[in-house]
Amino acid sequence: FPVEGLDQGKVKWLVEAENRTKDDPVIIYSHGGGYVFGVFPFFPFLFTRIYQETGNNRLSILMLDYKLSLEEKYPYQFGELALVYNKIAESSNNIILAGDSAGVHLSLNLLRHSKFPVSGVNQVSAGNITGGLFFSPWVNMYVDDTTGSHEYNMGKDILTPKIIREGGKQFVPSSNLLTSNVVNFYNDTEANWKELVPKNVLATYGGHEIMETDDKSWFEWLVCLVIKFLKIKVPSMML
Repeated sequence: FPVEGLDQGKVKWLVEAENRTKDDPVIIYSHGGGYVFGVFPFFPFLFTRIYQETGNNRLSILMLDYKLSLEEKYPYQFGELALVYNKIAESSNNIILAGDSAGVHLSLNLLRHSKFPVSGVNQVSAGNITGGLFFSPWVNMYVDDTTGSHEYNMGKDILTPKIIREGGKQFVPSSNLLTSNVVNFYNDTEANWKELVPKNVLATYGGHEIMETDDKSWFEWLVCLVIKFLKIKVPSMML
C-alpha cells in the first residue's frame, strides 16, 4: 500500500475487502516491540486470527511497519502513522486504530495529536476514527520498580521495569520527555482522554504483566466510554 513519504513496503494490507467502500471498517494496526524490535510473526498472525474470528469479509486490515528508535526518535513514528491515517481517511470513514503495547502508544499519540498538534507532524482530524483495539497498552514510559505490578509481577513477565525504562530512553530524543504529558500518558494532566478516545474500544491487559497496574489505572476512569476490559492470565509478549 503506497503512502507518499514512507519507504516502499512499510505499509501492507494483511487483507483488503474487495471493492472496499467508505463505510467498510478498516483497521490500522501498529505492532509492539518497544520501538526497538520490528515485526515478529506473532503480530500479523494475531490480526489474521482476529479477521477469521470476526467472519466479516468487509473488514480490511492494514499494518504499519514503522521505523525503530535506533533509526529515528519521537515523533517520527507517529508522523508515519499520521501519513497512513490521512491516506486511508481519503477512502474510509470507518477507521479502527489498533496496536499492542508500543503500538497502542503510537495510536494514542495520533489521537492526542488531533487536539494537541506536535510540531513537525502532519495534522490529522480524528473524525474518521470509530473505534480502537488496544492490547496491553504502554502508557507509562518510565515505571517505578516498587509500585504495584512493577513489583508483584516481577519474574512472571518477560519484561522488567528496567527494560521498559530503557525502551523509553531509546525512543525519546530527550530524557525530559520520559515523564512529559506529550509521551507519558500515564502522567498526562493536560489532555481530556474522555474526548480523545473513540467511543468503542476493546482494551486488554495481562494479569501477569509488569504493566498491569498502569493499564488498569489509566483506563479505569474511561469505563463510561463503553470500554471493555479482558484480564488475560498470560505474560505480555513484548512492549
